[in-house]
Amino acid sequence: MANAKPARKIAPRKILRSKPPVKTNARRADARGFFIEHRKEWHDHFDLRLECDGVLKSWAVPNGPPDGAGSQPRLAVRMDDVPVREGEAETLWDHGTWEPAAASDPAQDFADGRIAFQLRGGRIAGGFSLIRLRDDTGRKQGKENWLLKAERR
Repeated sequence: MANAKPARKIAPRKILRSKPPVKTNARRADARGFFIEHRKEWHDHFDLRLECDGVLKSWAVPNGPPDGAGSQPRLAVRMDDVPVREGEAETLWDHGTWEPAAASDPAQDFADGRIAFQLRGGRIAGGFSLIRLRDDTGRKQGKENWLLKAERR
């Protein structure tokens, strides 16, 4: 054993850690943002917000967004518009971009009470439509009732 080599020290293993994702605002110039927040104040509900004309048009959706095409339409109660502040919500459930399903003016479609659109987000994607209901009881209370429906595309 006189010729035995001394044992080499093994260096501590380096554990590769991934860096946190870099937040980029890399989206098309004509793309509009959408945000879905999961809120628990007063009662458990989701807020759907669609960017249009420099504000976020908002609806409270008590039972959450539809699971997919063929699921039951969900009640969506129109709320006040809010200023665009991307990524500030602590209760953000999903976000991404949206675009109208047809080549039309979204502001006019909102005014007409019917808009079909495509969502592209992390948790939710696909075709949806919002349809204003004709019931006057909600309007008398200052709120409009809409239906949020998942479309087959």
